[in-house]
Amino acid sequence: MPRRILSRLDDRDRRILAILQEDGRLTWATLARRMGMSAPAILARVRRLEEGGYIRKYVALLNRHKVGKHVVCYVTVSLTQHDPSTLEQFEQEVGRWPEVLECARITGDGDYLLKVITKDAQELEHFLAEKLGNVPAVDQVRTTFVLREVKYETALSME
Repeated sequence: MPRRILSRLDDRDRRILAILQEDGRLTWATLARRMGMSAPAILARVRRLEEGGYIRKYVALLNRHKVGKHVVCYVTVSLTQHDPSTLEQFEQEVGRWPEVLECARITGDGDYLLKVITKDAQELEHFLAEKLGNVPAVDQVRTTFVLREVKYETALSME
């Protein structure tokens, strides 16, 4: 019998997701205890959440300073053309750059907003000149440096 893929979240699913966002390394037994459920029942729920696309992947969040990544900036990119082919080419190129942690298609001032993290200003300059600067469709680039991160969260509210 095929497994039922979740179409909606119930309160238990939301609580499981909230707990896993805080600690994705919990054992099934520990998660089951926290939820007041059996380990097989938790495993079945988590598998359904994974198969339903609610859980994309499990990761470790690193301390960027400890691994030598000290410069954070947001780069607003305007393109010369906005046809689907140009947008797709730009997005594929951005997907190959490890310096870009996030890329969003935006409205307003610019076409894309990139979150870029590098080890220092020289690495950022190389990224801007040699990678972003060599994309033919790029028209304007505006870089905003982060002086201090006031809030940095990865967990989505389950309310």
